[in-house]
Parts: sequence; structure tokens; C-alpha cells
Amino acid sequence: MSKKTSEIVWPWRATQETPPPAPSRKGPWIQFTVMLSVGLLFYFVLGHAIMAYVLWGIATLLLSGLLFFDGVLRGFEKTGHWLAHGIGTGVTWILLVPFFYIVFGAGRLILRLRGKDPMRRRLEPETESYWTPHQKLDIEARYHRQF
Repeated sequence: MSKKTSEIVWPWRATQETPPPAPSRKGPWIQFTVMLSVGLLFYFVLGHAIMAYVLWGIATLLLSGLLFFDGVLRGFEKTGHWLAHGIGTGVTWILLVPFFYIVFGAGRLILRLRGKDPMRRRLEPETESYWTPHQKLDIEARYHRQF
């Protein structure tokens, strides 16, 4: 009874239609409780009734999904994934792009002011060749200790 490697590692020929997993029940209860608590905070402590009503409305939808309709929970889950993807993309572009230009721009400016050129990109017309001699390595010894 010999099996091929492809059958063990990745049985791509066997098409198994699996139903989507049921949404988690623990996380939405925590979300529901947090929404109610934050709504109470907005209503009684901060005095923002409209925001409290909005949060309580969303919490009511979530509760209906928890008690009666799994489709509502799937909708909350998809919306959460969509929102997380949007926030992650926004944070990437808003924070990381300026960080990249500030750090690497400042580093390049410091190297230029100090007269350093670690990549040897400066043109030197008096040299015959820009070839750097290759260091001969013991090939066999590299394979014995790779890391």
C-alpha cells in the first residue's frame, strides 16, 4: 500500500468541499459586553448620548446574531477583516513611508557629509577598472558549517 508523495503532502486531485466553519461564539460575547460598557461610559460619564445609542444599536445587532442568526455574525466577521485590512494598509502608508524616507534620507545625508561611500558608487576616472578582486573561499569548508 504505497502512496505517492503528492498524495500525502498535498492531495490536489481530491476535491473536498468543506462547509465554512461556524463563527466563534466567545469573541462576540466579549465584543457585546465591551460595546455595552463603552456605551454606558459615553452616556453617563461623557454625556454623548448619540454615540452611546449607536454603540447600543450595533451591540443589539451583534446580540441578535449571537442568539438567532449566524449570518449576522459572519457579516460582523467579514466587516472586521475588511476594517483590519484597511487600517493595516493605512498605517503602513501613513507611518512607514515617512519613516523610511526620514531614516534612510538622514543616513544618506550623514554619510555624504562625512565623505563615506560604502558602496563605492563614486566615479573615479583615473582608475583603470572598477573590478574588485574576488576573495577565494574554501568551498568544501563552507558546506560543513552552513550556519
